[in-house]
Amino acid sequence: MEQLDIHVNDVSAKEKSGLEISKLSGHVLSDSSRIRVENLLLALPNSHLATETVFYDLKTDEFGISTNDTEIAPSDLIAFLPNLKYLDQPLSLEADINGKLPSVTVDKVLLTYGKEAQLEGNAFISSYEDLANTDLGLTIKKLELTPKGIESFVRPDMLDTLGTVSLQGTVSGKLKDLHLKSSARVKPGSLQLVADGRIDTTFTNFAVKANLNTQGFNLVPFVGPDAGIGKLSAHIDLDANQRGEGTLEAKLKGRIDSLEVMHGAVESL
Repeated sequence: MEQLDIHVNDVSAKEKSGLEISKLSGHVLSDSSRIRVENLLLALPNSHLATETVFYDLKTDEFGISTNDTEIAPSDLIAFLPNLKYLDQPLSLEADINGKLPSVTVDKVLLTYGKEAQLEGNAFISSYEDLANTDLGLTIKKLELTPKGIESFVRPDMLDTLGTVSLQGTVSGKLKDLHLKSSARVKPGSLQLVADGRIDTTFTNFAVKANLNTQGFNLVPFVGPDAGIGKLSAHIDLDANQRGEGTLEAKLKGRIDSLEVMHGAVESL
């Protein structure tokens, strides 16, 4: 291809739907088959995307994009994503994504929603063209949600009861052989989940075997003080599967290691 050396100094535009680009600038270069953009800046009225590295190789399908300075105000994108109207704080993003298509690696992602939510992790997929056999992985180093942060996205009940939600976990394997390990902490206590499962590429047929356990999980906020029970330690096993649009089948069994009652404790049920 011909060599490119294009300076985009200051481009602005306003679309009828309401999307407004305050500024677009950058330096587009090519070296043989590789195209890269230096100092890319996309600014909306209250948002901006600034990248350190953007490149794509037309021959090898290698690519990369990195940003440490991206902030998105929901008001700038409501025209296309109306559900963002429930968000009242900006989203900030740091990310480092690269690969050789169809392989994609997310070396780093740090997504923050004001002071109410933060997600930090990494991921990879060896081939998005062969989902049935591809290797994939997801690591959540940190996921923290305050009650207000949860309410902004899903609006569940008993948010004050749960308090701040902190979660860590990993997913690895193939769609036909997935492995999950995670732990979560909320105000009443902590939970640990280990699961093995499989799912097809239509995401309608799946099977999972999981084990959930907790030590000293406080039930009082959920059942009330008059129920006469307190902290629970238990192991729960779940075996579930679904085929297409058929009925979900699930078997649940477990063991109560201990349960606080009004006048003592019950053990090993």
